[in-house]
Amino acid sequence: PDLANCKSSSRWAQSLRAPATVRRVSSRARRAPRYSGAVSETTVRRAPGQKRSRALVDAILNATAKLLGRDGVDNMSMTAIAAAAGLSKAAIYRYFPNKAVVLRELALRSMAESRRIVDAATLVPSEEIPETAEANLRTYLESFRSEPYRAQLRAAIRANPELCKTDLSETRDNARRIAARLAGVAPVEGAELELRALLMLELTDGCIRLITMLDDAEADAIVDGFCKLCLGYLTGKPERNS
Repeated sequence: PDLANCKSSSRWAQSLRAPATVRRVSSRARRAPRYSGAVSETTVRRAPGQKRSRALVDAILNATAKLLGRDGVDNMSMTAIAAAAGLSKAAIYRYFPNKAVVLRELALRSMAESRRIVDAATLVPSEEIPETAEANLRTYLESFRSEPYRAQLRAAIRANPELCKTDLSETRDNARRIAARLAGVAPVEGAELELRALLMLELTDGCIRLITMLDDAEADAIVDGFCKLCLGYLTGKPERNS
């Protein structure tokens, strides 16, 4: 009888311990979807619909930009992004499964900004296009000197095959719109003009690399020379602001 009671007590004790084990496993299982396997996800988990959600995503992207400029891509983590945005990691993982997707969204936002810059230069009267284009190009280049994250982001885009392909598609589209607006203003037309616009946009990355590495005086000279080069190549009027 004592032995039976002992076995019974043992089974009873095990039954008391089992739920704790189950709870621990269940807790891990609940956390797993948030973190485990997230590296395979390549897009945002949900699009921000409401104003509060959009503000939260903007805070995440702004914090990412700040860290990117300060620490670079390799030294940035989801934990650091959460801290910089003043949010919990759970709040970030609700929208972004990993750092790569945060960078992707930041890159897409940058591409949308480039489209707006092109639009601003193409919506003015024909006679104002050269002056507006030059002013916008100068503003764009200057933003890379005043906001260090932009150069880091461009490097990240170039290093990612998917983003690089998307960026090229955006650049081609911008070149087509520039060429369409410059028709009748530029010394060439059609495919040649579109090719010139595409080449100018691609060469902008090289100019950015230079001006972010040089001192202010030399960088200013590079910007002046590049703007003159682009203006002459597209409109045939390189003497402006010389």
